[in-house]
Amino acid sequence: MEKLEGTANLKTISTSLFDDCYFCATEIGQLSGSEAKCRAREHSLRHAHTVRAIVDHIERMKERPVRILNASGFSYGAQVISMARYLQSNNIEFSWTNIESPMSRFLRNECLNRELERLRVKLVLTDISEVDCSNFGSFHIVIFTEMAEHLDYTVFLQALRGIYEVLEEKGILILTTPNFLSLKFRIKILIGKTHNIYFDDSYSNMEQGLYGHIMYYDKRRLERILEDAGYSIVQIYTYNCSVRVIDSLKSLIAQAIRALSFLPNVGESLFVVAEKPSLRG
Repeated sequence: MEKLEGTANLKTISTSLFDDCYFCATEIGQLSGSEAKCRAREHSLRHAHTVRAIVDHIERMKERPVRILNASGFSYGAQVISMARYLQSNNIEFSWTNIESPMSRFLRNECLNRELERLRVKLVLTDISEVDCSNFGSFHIVIFTEMAEHLDYTVFLQALRGIYEVLEEKGILILTTPNFLSLKFRIKILIGKTHNIYFDDSYSNMEQGLYGHIMYYDKRRLERILEDAGYSIVQIYTYNCSVRVIDSLKSLIAQAIRALSFLPNVGESLFVVAEKPSLRG
């Protein structure tokens, strides 16, 4: 499948999300200046794709409120806060459940906790590798973004199976992960700069249960895995959201990415919407 139309819509959504992403970067993430703006731009661009998929699915649904499970954790809250505020501002009825590691340092952040309480976000404190989805109820939408690359392959497959079990029929999984066949990775491999493709993959990371990027996927591999798990692919495409790469013209890699970005399926991020098919057909 090729990338869907709607670039203007994505820009509009991204603009709407920016202030909330900037708020999270400064007030919760404690970033400042250009770093906070850069993170806010990246996150608002990334989350715009997820919001568009959520809204598109809600428009096809009849049941309200829509039940959303975010199985991606929340770091310093840019995803859950910006998205939940967006849904609120557009008068969309929803309930939001969020899985987060009990070891997260942001759980002690008063500002984050106030926002989660105000948005009525239900927290489930557990590690994704130990989640028992049978206690969760069912959901219309499950968000599983920027997680696959951090998980052992067996844990990833188990997570996909657990998500499938809690999805309503015709419910959707929204999954994102770095694209291993992106131009950025291809060029780095070609010129031998592969030292930072994989990171935080040591024995100490294993003991802490906190890996960096240890697994990568491409479009066809993800399609095969998801279909094998019982999902039906609704859409899958790649896109670029790294402001650091987009804005930089200094490096050879950045210039090559800009020059060849018209090629299909070479964006740095993979975006997937997969549906749990209805048993009734």
